Amino acid sequence: MKLKDKVKPAIPPMEGGVYMAVCVTVADLGDQYSEKFKNTQRKVVFSFDIPSETVEVDGETRPRQLSKRCTFSVSKRGTLNKMLNAWLNANMSEQDLSELDLFDFAGKPCQIRVTVSEDGAHNNVEDVMALPKGMPAPMTDTPIITYDIDEDGFSGDKWESLPGWMRDTIEKSEQYQQNPPDKPLDMPADQAQPTTGKDDCPI
Repeated sequence: MKLKDKVKPAIPPMEGGVYMAVCVTVADLGDQYSEKFKNTQRKVVFSFDIPSETVEVDGETRPRQLSKRCTFSVSKRGTLNKMLNAWLNANMSEQDLSELDLFDFAGKPCQIRVTVSEDGAHNNVEDVMALPKGMPAPMTDTPIITYDIDEDGFSGDKWESLPGWMRDTIEKSEQYQQNPPDKPLDMPADQAQPTTGKDDCPI
């Protein structure tokens, strides 16, 4: 058994530049603690399909996908404020932005400016921008996902539709830690209850 046959090679990052994209996921990550800043803030993540760039996953060709995480804040100094205004090609006030429904951005096309990390290992989404006027919108077959941690909880179809790395992140949130879902106990086979017959009277 050779290690190279079992370990999947890392997907090399894309070249830096501006790409046409479609937002396929908007997910509430809950209150996340930052070890770097020693504080807790509510986070939201946007995931983007890049139809022009593909990758092989389990023998299937899929669009490359990148994500951008933001703090829930309408402050003009915040990343979310700048991103949404650039995406909408607008100059909305903090009050106007607070009225937006972030789930309305799921399925919405855009441009994203992608950079490569200093170590050359991965990509970052630096900016999200509106499509140039008259440019055809990119298309993707990826299912569109929206997830609200307060409404959708930690089980069911919405939860299962999230990628594993996203569920792992949400499980670190204060919401999950304070109210983790019940998990079935592993009962040894010799302690399992016998199946009752038609003449048995279960207690």
